Amino acid sequence: MLKSLRIITTYQCNAYKFKPAINSHGVCRFCYRHPEVFTYDKKTIDKLLSRIRENKNITELVFTGGEPLIAKYIKYLIKSSNSFYTVLHTNGLLLNKIHNEIEYLNCISLPFDGSSKEIFDYYRGDGYYDLWKVRMGYVLSRKIEIGFNTLITPYNLKDIFNIAAKVNQINPKYWFVKKYRHINIANENKDISKYFELDSGIFDDVIKKIRHDFPQINLYSTIYKGPSIPTLFILLNGKAYTALQDSKEYIYLGNIINDGWDRILNNFIEYKNQENWECK
Repeated sequence: MLKSLRIITTYQCNAYKFKPAINSHGVCRFCYRHPEVFTYDKKTIDKLLSRIRENKNITELVFTGGEPLIAKYIKYLIKSSNSFYTVLHTNGLLLNKIHNEIEYLNCISLPFDGSSKEIFDYYRGDGYYDLWKVRMGYVLSRKIEIGFNTLITPYNLKDIFNIAAKVNQINPKYWFVKKYRHINIANENKDISKYFELDSGIFDDVIKKIRHDFPQINLYSTIYKGPSIPTLFILLNGKAYTALQDSKEYIYLGNIINDGWDRILNNFIEYKNQENWECK
């Protein structure tokens, strides 16, 4: 049963505020978001949320991007979504922008790329780690639930259990550990995958060991053995897409504002069935 939706507020990002760290391959080059620009206004947001509320099973909205905090009407969206459990998936750079709106959020998810400045900055740019520490402290001080997400690559593989130990000390709402996706449609250099791709067997073994060594962590991970679960993404203009975790393309399902839930869910179920998923 579908209970959570990922709401894409924008495909744009502010990651390039920082210059690449020495010996890195660029800032956030692992990103797979599409550089498409789409438009909407407050009335569109109202119509979208009204449609979502028609499905009484939906209790959680995850605001993501791109970087959701650069979206034009992000403050309005956050305030208007207070009937749901809301999660903000952000790099944290603009958290100060929503100082007065944070109380409307239930959880803020931040990246946790490494246990040191060297590893953090390798992925996200020189100086990111120092700002990340400030932003994480800010979230914790506001007594809002915090979540973390980590991309395991060959570069931080040896550090992953140091990361796990730090995550365990903080005791977040959840920790989502993921693997590089080949979809990478935001990346012009297709050879970049060799710097981020990790063997699926190694990934699965690491996840098993983390679960064994840190059983108290609420750990989620991408699935690379057996069938993966399709995810439903909805843009703020109403367009709905889905994709498997290892898919190289998004499948357009329709526009939830114009078409309503029935068409979106029927197309979603049909896609799941095509991928040998049983409809529940």
